[in-house]
Amino acid sequence: MRKERIPTKRRKYTGEKNVHFAAVNSGHGFVSYYGEVFGNESIERRYIIKGGPGTGKSSLMKRMAVEAEKKGSRVAYYRCSSDPESLDGIIIDGKTAILDGTAPHLYEPQIAGAADEIINLGEFWDSDKLYKAYNEIAALSALKSAAYGKAYKFLSAAMNVEEINRSLALPALMVEKLKGAVSRLMRDIPDGEGATLEYGFTNAIGMTGLCHLDTYENSASKLYAIYDSYGLGAELLLEVIAEAKRKGLKIKASFSPLMPDLPDAVMLCDSGICFVICDGEEMDGAQRINVKRFVNSDVTDRIKAEYRANCRLREALIMSATESLADAGKYHFELEKIYVSCMDFEEEGKFIDVFCRKLLK
Repeated sequence: MRKERIPTKRRKYTGEKNVHFAAVNSGHGFVSYYGEVFGNESIERRYIIKGGPGTGKSSLMKRMAVEAEKKGSRVAYYRCSSDPESLDGIIIDGKTAILDGTAPHLYEPQIAGAADEIINLGEFWDSDKLYKAYNEIAALSALKSAAYGKAYKFLSAAMNVEEINRSLALPALMVEKLKGAVSRLMRDIPDGEGATLEYGFTNAIGMTGLCHLDTYENSASKLYAIYDSYGLGAELLLEVIAEAKRKGLKIKASFSPLMPDLPDAVMLCDSGICFVICDGEEMDGAQRINVKRFVNSDVTDRIKAEYRANCRLREALIMSATESLADAGKYHFELEKIYVSCMDFEEEGKFIDVFCRKLLK
Protein backbone atom coordinates (compact mmCIF):
# COMPACT_ATOMS: atom_id res chain seq x y z
CA MET A 1 0.00 0.00 0.00
CA ARG A 2 1.45 3.36 -1.01
CA LYS A 3 2.25 5.71 1.86
CA GLU A 4 0.39 9.03 1.88
CA ARG A 5 2.74 11.90 1.08
CA ILE A 6 3.20 14.64 3.67
CA PRO A 7 2.96 18.11 2.07
CA THR A 8 5.97 20.42 2.28
CA LYS A 9 3.77 23.50 2.60
CA ARG A 10 4.19 24.86 6.11
CA ARG A 11 1.41 24.30 8.62
CA LYS A 12 0.86 27.59 10.42
CA TYR A 13 0.00 28.07 14.06
CA THR A 14 -1.67 31.48 13.90
CA GLY A 15 -2.32 33.95 16.68
CA GLU A 16 0.62 32.68 18.74
CA LYS A 17 2.46 35.01 21.08
CA ASN A 18 5.61 34.17 23.02
CA VAL A 19 5.72 30.66 21.56
CA HIS A 20 8.90 29.17 20.08
CA PHE A 21 10.86 25.99 19.55
CA ALA A 22 13.95 25.45 21.72
CA ALA A 23 15.30 22.65 19.50
CA VAL A 24 14.84 21.47 15.90
CA ASN A 25 15.42 18.59 13.52
CA SER A 26 17.98 19.95 11.08
CA GLY A 27 20.58 19.23 8.45
CA HIS A 28 23.04 18.88 11.34
CA GLY A 29 20.82 16.35 13.10
CA PHE A 30 19.01 17.28 16.30
CA VAL A 31 20.05 20.81 17.28
CA SER A 32 19.17 22.03 20.76
CA TYR A 33 19.32 25.56 22.15
CA TYR A 34 18.20 24.34 25.57
CA GLY A 35 21.31 25.80 27.16
CA GLU A 36 20.70 29.24 25.68
CA VAL A 37 16.94 29.23 26.37
CA PHE A 38 16.62 27.52 29.75
CA GLY A 39 20.14 28.24 31.01
CA ASN A 40 19.64 31.98 30.68
CA GLU A 41 21.15 33.79 33.68
CA SER A 42 17.84 35.56 34.35
CA ILE A 43 16.19 32.23 35.24
CA GLU A 44 16.31 31.64 38.99
CA ARG A 45 14.72 28.18 39.27
CA ARG A 46 14.56 25.23 36.88
CA TYR A 47 12.35 22.15 37.31
CA ILE A 48 13.63 19.38 35.05
CA ILE A 49 11.06 16.67 34.30
CA LYS A 50 12.23 13.09 33.81
CA GLY A 51 10.11 10.16 32.65
CA GLY A 52 9.31 8.01 29.63
CA PRO A 53 6.93 8.76 26.75
CA GLY A 54 3.32 9.17 27.83
CA THR A 55 4.13 9.76 31.50
CA GLY A 56 2.56 13.24 31.52
CA LYS A 57 5.53 15.61 31.07
CA SER A 58 3.79 17.86 28.54
CA SER A 59 0.50 17.67 30.45
CA LEU A 60 2.22 18.83 33.64
CA MET A 61 3.67 21.85 31.82
CA LYS A 62 0.34 22.71 30.20
CA ARG A 63 -1.40 22.52 33.58
CA MET A 64 1.24 24.72 35.19
CA ALA A 65 1.02 27.27 32.35
CA VAL A 66 -2.76 27.53 32.73
CA GLU A 67 -2.55 27.99 36.50
CA ALA A 68 0.24 30.57 36.16
CA GLU A 69 -1.70 32.61 33.61
CA LYS A 70 -4.79 32.54 35.85
CA LYS A 71 -2.67 34.29 38.47
CA GLY A 72 -1.57 36.93 35.96
CA SER A 73 1.88 35.54 35.18
CA ARG A 74 3.46 35.81 31.75
CA VAL A 75 4.27 32.41 30.24
CA ALA A 76 6.68 31.69 27.37
CA TYR A 77 5.91 28.39 25.62
CA TYR A 78 8.41 26.14 23.85
CA ARG A 79 6.74 23.56 21.64
CA CYS A 80 8.25 20.22 20.64
CA SER A 81 9.56 20.55 17.08
CA SER A 82 8.82 16.90 16.24
CA ASP A 83 5.28 17.01 17.70
CA PRO A 84 4.16 20.66 18.02
CA GLU A 85 1.06 19.65 19.99
CA SER A 86 3.39 18.80 22.89
CA LEU A 87 5.57 21.09 24.99
CA ASP A 88 9.31 20.92 25.58
CA GLY A 89 9.20 23.60 28.24
CA ILE A 90 7.71 26.78 29.66
CA ILE A 91 9.21 29.84 31.36
CA ILE A 92 7.07 31.73 33.88
CA ASP A 93 7.70 35.48 34.26
CA GLY A 94 11.19 35.01 32.83
CA LYS A 95 12.39 33.51 36.12
CA THR A 96 11.04 29.96 36.52
CA ALA A 97 11.59 27.26 33.89
CA ILE A 98 9.88 23.88 33.69
CA LEU A 99 11.30 21.64 30.98
CA ASP A 100 11.46 18.14 29.58
CA GLY A 101 14.94 16.91 30.44
CA THR A 102 14.78 13.53 28.66
CA ALA A 103 16.44 12.46 25.40
CA PRO A 104 17.03 13.79 22.83
CA HIS A 105 17.19 17.15 24.65
CA LEU A 106 18.91 15.89 27.78
CA TYR A 107 19.23 18.52 30.48
CA GLU A 108 20.80 17.91 33.87
CA PRO A 109 20.82 20.08 37.01
CA GLN A 110 23.62 22.64 37.05
CA ILE A 111 23.17 23.73 40.68
CA ALA A 112 21.19 20.82 42.08
CA GLY A 113 18.68 21.69 44.78
CA ALA A 114 19.66 25.33 45.11
CA ALA A 115 18.48 26.36 41.64
CA ASP A 116 17.67 23.16 39.74
CA GLU A 117 15.33 20.39 40.81
CA ILE A 118 14.36 17.09 39.16
CA ILE A 119 10.73 16.04 38.88
CA ASN A 120 10.74 12.27 38.37
CA LEU A 121 7.44 11.08 36.91
CA GLY A 122 8.93 7.58 36.83
CA GLU A 123 7.87 7.35 40.47
CA PHE A 124 4.31 6.81 39.25
CA TRP A 125 4.85 3.92 36.85
CA ASP A 126 4.67 0.20 37.58
CA SER A 127 8.16 -1.11 36.82
CA ASP A 128 7.01 -4.73 36.93
CA LYS A 129 4.47 -4.10 34.15
CA LEU A 130 7.07 -2.24 32.11
CA TYR A 131 9.52 -5.12 32.58
CA LYS A 132 6.98 -7.53 31.11
CA ALA A 133 6.76 -5.25 28.06
CA TYR A 134 10.55 -5.01 27.75
CA ASN A 135 10.87 -6.71 24.36
CA GLU A 136 8.14 -4.57 22.81
CA ILE A 137 9.58 -1.37 24.30
CA ALA A 138 13.08 -2.24 23.08
CA ALA A 139 11.84 -3.09 19.56
CA LEU A 140 9.75 0.11 19.24
CA SER A 141 12.62 2.22 20.62
CA ALA A 142 15.00 0.75 18.03
CA LEU A 143 12.51 1.39 15.21
CA LYS A 144 11.99 4.97 16.40
CA SER A 145 15.74 5.60 16.59
CA ALA A 146 16.25 4.17 13.09
CA ALA A 147 13.46 6.36 11.68
CA TYR A 148 15.07 9.47 13.17
CA GLY A 149 18.44 8.40 11.78
CA LYS A 150 16.95 8.07 8.31
CA ALA A 151 15.24 11.47 8.61
CA TYR A 152 18.52 13.15 9.56
CA LYS A 153 20.27 11.64 6.55
CA PHE A 154 17.58 13.07 4.27
CA LEU A 155 17.82 16.47 6.01
CA SER A 156 21.60 16.42 5.72
CA ALA A 157 21.27 15.76 1.99
CA ALA A 158 18.71 18.57 1.67
CA MET A 159 21.08 20.92 3.50
CA ASN A 160 23.89 19.98 1.12
CA VAL A 161 21.68 20.81 -1.86
CA GLU A 162 20.76 24.13 -0.24
CA GLU A 163 24.45 24.87 0.27
CA ILE A 164 25.03 24.25 -3.45
CA ASN A 165 22.26 26.72 -4.23
CA ARG A 166 23.80 29.28 -1.89
CA SER A 167 27.13 28.92 -3.67
CA LEU A 168 25.31 29.58 -6.94
CA ALA A 169 23.36 32.60 -5.66
CA LEU A 170 25.82 34.41 -3.38
CA PRO A 171 27.94 35.82 -6.26
CA ALA A 172 24.79 37.61 -7.44
CA LEU A 173 24.37 39.50 -4.16
CA MET A 174 25.30 43.19 -4.22
CA VAL A 175 26.60 43.27 -0.67
CA GLU A 176 27.29 46.98 -0.28
CA LYS A 177 23.87 47.90 -1.61
CA LEU A 178 22.26 45.52 0.87
CA LYS A 179 24.32 46.91 3.78
CA GLY A 180 23.39 50.44 2.82
CA ALA A 181 19.68 49.58 2.77
CA VAL A 182 19.85 47.94 6.21
CA SER A 183 21.75 50.91 7.62
CA ARG A 184 19.07 53.30 6.37
CA LEU A 185 16.26 51.13 7.75
CA MET A 186 17.85 51.13 11.21
CA ARG A 187 19.41 54.59 11.43
CA ASP A 188 16.55 56.12 13.44
CA ILE A 189 16.56 53.36 16.06
CA PRO A 190 18.17 54.70 19.25
CA ASP A 191 21.32 52.98 20.45
CA GLY A 192 20.89 50.49 23.26
CA GLU A 193 22.86 49.80 26.42
CA GLY A 194 24.55 46.64 25.21
CA ALA A 195 23.86 43.99 22.60
CA THR A 196 22.34 40.67 23.59
CA LEU A 197 21.12 37.81 21.40
CA GLU A 198 18.23 35.56 22.48
CA TYR A 199 17.28 32.43 20.53
CA GLY A 200 13.81 31.23 19.56
CA PHE A 201 13.03 29.08 16.54
CA THR A 202 9.71 29.70 14.78
CA ASN A 203 10.01 27.08 12.00
CA ALA A 204 10.38 23.33 12.42
CA ILE A 205 10.44 20.08 10.47
CA GLY A 206 8.53 17.41 12.35
CA MET A 207 6.23 14.40 12.31
CA THR A 208 3.41 16.30 10.59
CA GLY A 209 5.63 18.10 8.08
CA LEU A 210 6.81 21.70 8.15
CA CYS A 211 5.25 24.09 10.65
CA HIS A 212 5.51 27.79 11.42
CA LEU A 213 4.77 29.79 14.55
CA ASP A 214 3.81 33.40 13.80
CA THR A 215 5.12 34.67 17.14
CA TYR A 216 7.39 37.30 15.58
CA GLU A 217 4.66 38.64 13.32
CA ASN A 218 2.19 38.92 16.20
CA SER A 219 4.71 40.57 18.53
CA ALA A 220 5.94 43.21 16.08
CA SER A 221 5.19 46.90 16.39
CA LYS A 222 6.52 47.24 12.83
CA LEU A 223 6.91 44.25 10.51
CA TYR A 224 9.16 43.86 7.48
CA ALA A 225 8.29 40.88 5.25
CA ILE A 226 11.29 39.66 3.25
CA TYR A 227 10.49 38.15 -0.13
CA ASP A 228 13.34 35.97 -1.26
CA SER A 229 13.63 34.13 -4.60
CA TYR A 230 17.24 32.98 -4.31
CA GLY A 231 17.75 32.07 -0.66
CA LEU A 232 19.57 35.32 0.13
CA GLY A 233 17.15 36.69 2.70
CA ALA A 234 19.35 35.26 5.45
CA GLU A 235 22.15 37.57 4.30
CA LEU A 236 19.90 40.56 4.91
CA LEU A 237 19.00 39.24 8.38
CA LEU A 238 22.68 38.63 9.20
CA GLU A 239 23.34 42.28 8.38
CA VAL A 240 20.37 43.34 10.55
CA ILE A 241 21.90 41.36 13.44
CA ALA A 242 25.35 42.87 12.80
CA GLU A 243 23.96 46.41 12.71
CA ALA A 244 21.89 45.78 15.84
CA LYS A 245 25.00 44.58 17.66
CA ARG A 246 26.88 47.72 16.56
CA LYS A 247 24.04 49.79 18.02
CA GLY A 248 24.03 47.80 21.27
CA LEU A 249 20.47 46.49 20.85
CA LYS A 250 18.67 43.53 22.40
CA ILE A 251 17.99 40.98 19.67
CA LYS A 252 15.83 37.88 19.42
CA ALA A 253 16.50 35.64 16.42
CA SER A 254 14.97 32.55 14.86
CA PHE A 255 17.15 30.28 12.74
CA SER A 256 16.40 27.98 9.82
CA PRO A 257 15.61 24.40 10.87
CA LEU A 258 17.36 23.09 7.76
CA MET A 259 20.46 25.31 8.10
CA PRO A 260 20.53 26.40 11.75
CA ASP A 261 23.43 28.80 11.22
CA LEU A 262 21.21 31.06 9.10
CA PRO A 263 18.47 33.30 10.55
CA ASP A 264 14.91 33.32 9.20
CA ALA A 265 13.50 36.02 11.52
CA VAL A 266 14.90 38.78 13.72
CA MET A 267 13.22 40.98 16.31
CA LEU A 268 14.72 44.14 17.78
CA CYS A 269 13.26 43.76 21.26
CA ASP A 270 13.23 47.36 22.52
CA SER A 271 11.57 48.83 19.43
CA GLY A 272 9.50 45.79 18.48
CA ILE A 273 10.71 46.04 14.87
CA CYS A 274 10.65 42.61 13.27
CA PHE A 275 12.08 41.17 10.04
CA VAL A 276 10.67 37.84 8.78
CA ILE A 277 11.47 35.81 5.67
CA CYS A 278 8.06 34.88 4.29
CA ASP A 279 7.09 31.85 2.20
CA GLY A 280 5.47 33.86 -0.60
CA GLU A 281 2.17 34.59 1.12
CA GLU A 282 1.23 38.17 1.92
CA MET A 283 1.65 39.32 5.53
CA ASP A 284 -1.04 41.72 6.66
CA GLY A 285 0.29 45.13 7.68
CA ALA A 286 3.87 44.31 6.70
CA GLN A 287 6.25 46.48 4.71
CA ARG A 288 7.75 44.49 1.85
CA ILE A 289 11.46 44.05 1.24
CA ASN A 290 12.19 42.26 -2.03
CA VAL A 291 15.70 40.82 -2.00
CA LYS A 292 15.74 41.12 -5.81
CA ARG A 293 16.70 44.76 -5.21
CA PHE A 294 20.12 43.55 -4.09
CA VAL A 295 20.67 40.86 -6.73
CA ASN A 296 22.50 41.10 -10.06
CA SER A 297 19.98 39.68 -12.53
CA ASP A 298 22.70 38.87 -15.08
CA VAL A 299 24.10 36.33 -12.64
CA THR A 300 20.74 34.88 -11.58
CA ASP A 301 19.66 34.47 -15.21
CA ARG A 302 22.64 32.15 -15.73
CA ILE A 303 21.93 29.99 -12.69
CA LYS A 304 18.12 30.02 -12.78
CA ALA A 305 17.57 26.58 -14.35
CA GLU A 306 20.08 24.79 -12.11
CA TYR A 307 18.86 26.64 -9.01
CA ARG A 308 15.22 25.67 -9.60
CA ALA A 309 16.12 22.05 -10.30
CA ASN A 310 18.03 21.95 -7.03
CA CYS A 311 15.02 23.44 -5.23
CA ARG A 312 12.87 20.57 -6.46
CA LEU A 313 15.48 18.07 -5.25
CA ARG A 314 15.69 19.79 -1.86
CA GLU A 315 11.90 19.72 -1.44
CA ALA A 316 11.79 16.01 -2.33
CA LEU A 317 14.46 15.28 0.29
CA ILE A 318 12.61 17.29 2.94
CA MET A 319 9.42 15.41 2.09
CA SER A 320 11.24 12.10 2.55
CA ALA A 321 12.59 13.36 5.88
CA THR A 322 9.12 14.28 7.11
CA GLU A 323 7.83 10.83 6.14
CA SER A 324 10.61 9.25 8.21
CA LEU A 325 9.76 11.57 11.10
CA ALA A 326 6.12 10.51 10.76
CA ASP A 327 7.27 6.89 11.12
CA ALA A 328 9.23 7.89 14.23
CA GLY A 329 6.05 9.50 15.54
CA LYS A 330 4.07 6.31 14.95
CA TYR A 331 6.55 4.29 17.02
CA HIS A 332 6.67 7.00 19.69
CA PHE A 333 2.90 6.96 20.14
CA GLU A 334 2.96 3.15 20.39
CA LEU A 335 5.52 3.51 23.17
CA GLU A 336 3.28 6.08 24.84
CA LYS A 337 0.41 3.59 24.93
CA ILE A 338 2.57 1.09 26.78
CA TYR A 339 3.75 3.62 29.36
CA VAL A 340 0.25 5.07 29.82
CA SER A 341 -1.06 1.59 30.65
CA CYS A 342 1.58 1.30 33.37
CA MET A 343 1.06 4.70 35.03
CA ASP A 344 -0.78 5.59 38.21
CA PHE A 345 -2.20 8.90 37.00
CA GLU A 346 -4.36 9.32 40.08
CA GLU A 347 -1.30 9.53 42.34
CA GLU A 348 0.55 11.61 39.78
CA GLY A 349 -2.39 14.04 39.66
CA LYS A 350 -2.20 14.50 43.43
CA PHE A 351 1.52 15.23 43.15
CA ILE A 352 0.91 17.79 40.38
CA ASP A 353 -1.77 19.53 42.48
CA VAL A 354 0.71 19.93 45.35
CA PHE A 355 3.49 21.01 42.97
CA CYS A 356 1.31 23.70 41.36
CA ARG A 357 0.22 25.11 44.72
CA LYS A 358 3.78 25.15 46.00
CA LEU A 359 5.22 26.85 42.91
CA LEU A 360 2.51 29.47 42.53
CA LYS A 361 1.87 30.33 46.17
